[in-house]
Amino acid sequence: MFGRHFVVGQVNMSEIFLETVEQYITSQHHWKQANDFAAEVGKCMLKDSTRRQAVLEEMVHLAKQKRDAARDLQGRRLFRRYLGGLANALHMYQILSQNWINQHVTSASTQAYYRDSKPTSGLLI
Repeated sequence: MFGRHFVVGQVNMSEIFLETVEQYITSQHHWKQANDFAAEVGKCMLKDSTRRQAVLEEMVHLAKQKRDAARDLQGRRLFRRYLGGLANALHMYQILSQNWINQHVTSASTQAYYRDSKPTSGLLI
């Protein structure tokens, strides 16, 4: 099922997903589950990667902003865990190169640290 684009009427489900993500970003919310987000972005990138990569970069930027703005250690850890989980999922689904992930999301050492934890649990802030 990976890579299929379901069409409801004349509306492409990938377009609906991207519009939803853009609304999240506009309202300063990030996607709740990093793994689900990476999988959906991967499906969208099979067709046209330009807009999809821009949405991914915006979501990563938003999560990093929230991590940096967190007032307590627990809040910073939450977003580091989210970014680590997102990096692991992007690598697992082979959406982007490991080099891109290391440069834009988080380093390989951080990914390894969070690989066995629950990096995607409950993060809709």
